Amino acid sequence: MVVLPSETLNLGKYSKLVLQMDIKNDGCGLGYKAKVTGSAVTCGADTSAFSNKYDLTLRTDNPQTSQYLFVDGVQLPKGVESPSGEILECDKTLNHAWEDGGGWERQDFFYTAKSVCAPDGQFVRLTK
Repeated sequence: MVVLPSETLNLGKYSKLVLQMDIKNDGCGLGYKAKVTGSAVTCGADTSAFSNKYDLTLRTDNPQTSQYLFVDGVQLPKGVESPSGEILECDKTLNHAWEDGGGWERQDFFYTAKSVCAPDGQFVRLTK
């Protein structure tokens, strides 16, 4: 899987952070459809409306889906809206994971979020 952009992101100052994960149930990218042959899954081009949309969009500012994000192995509670302080902490590296709802004990997508304090100490910068 290739995640874009692959380089370090420097978002500068912000007062609110929203993370979003878009999910397509067949495991293929937009514009592609899964074909299963035995135990092999391949993704082939498909122009149908179904293959050109996501099946689920998870956002940390949506209280109905906040529990899909895990930070350092701890599931965020349902019903919170963009808890930036729990998603990023100043001068820390946190391990994030998303679960699409198939089983809370085993998440699907993992990444590391590294942040530093801004010079004025009032904001956090996401650096990686």
